[in-house]
Amino acid sequence: MRRVIALELVGQSQLEYDLYDENGEIIYNKGDILSPDFIMMLNFKKVYKSDVPACTKTQEVLKAQEETTDKKAELPKVNIIKSKEKPSLISPTAKKYTMGTSRSMVSAIYDGKLPNEKECDKAADVIIEEVVTKLDNFECISQLRVYDEYIYSHSVNVASLSAALGKTLNLEPEKIKELTLGAFLHDIGKMKIPREILNKPGALTKDEYQYIKNHAVYGYEIVKDMGQPEVIAKVALEHQERFNGEGYPNNLKGNEISLYGQISAISDVYDALVSERVYKNSVISPDALRVMLSEGKDSFNPDILNKFVYLAVVQATKSSGGYTC
Repeated sequence: MRRVIALELVGQSQLEYDLYDENGEIIYNKGDILSPDFIMMLNFKKVYKSDVPACTKTQEVLKAQEETTDKKAELPKVNIIKSKEKPSLISPTAKKYTMGTSRSMVSAIYDGKLPNEKECDKAADVIIEEVVTKLDNFECISQLRVYDEYIYSHSVNVASLSAALGKTLNLEPEKIKELTLGAFLHDIGKMKIPREILNKPGALTKDEYQYIKNHAVYGYEIVKDMGQPEVIAKVALEHQERFNGEGYPNNLKGNEISLYGQISAISDVYDALVSERVYKNSVISPDALRVMLSEGKDSFNPDILNKFVYLAVVQATKSSGGYTC
């Protein structure tokens, strides 16, 4: 028995094994067609594969077996050394301000208001300053993240990772600012999703999953209503698009997706993988990179993904003498 991460399944039309949820119920039968929508839905669930007969898959067995699972199984090898995650390099002052802005942003949407544009703009500036000054000193890419409640930290982390990737891609300062602000606002549409659906630990129904998918459009509309230009609003709209055209909401393919959308998609998936959620455990940074590399040619712009891996592995090696994240 082992956990299956949805990204491992991208590019496959069918599987030679069954998939089970955390309660031991079959949610996919061996040999059935594996649709893109189904794969994307699995991002919101804990999913398992096993040769053990279904009748023995109690929740207790799943929990016990998960604790001894080798998370590297069936993933491409990368020459990196595993150790404990390093502490964040983001300063307490920067964390306090950016997290406070993120909380204010969430509260505003729940109250039916628009986020404070000036506060969000300043948060982007704070993130950029932190990333630029510390980009040459981190030993693990996750040190550019903050650790707190996911609903608030995810926006900060995706903005930080996107800023770092934009800097690595040699984007001009004004473009890094647009990218960082767009990434900070990328998931704002989720505040329009009922919380009982957004944080549901079990399987989502088809209608519930459609609600989740709508967050990209909701986010785009909110960012536009804030008065932000199209290039920034598109980050909210396109961060769930995939390079092979199997993303949402518009099934854009390749460079039909904006540069900022392509960058934020990589940052978004990485932070989601390494974060603990109510419906999934976290994955350590090296395993997150392995998973992303295993299907990068399908979901992400391979050139940008390679730059992200370079940033996470090669750049970190220069600072620490060896990648020990």
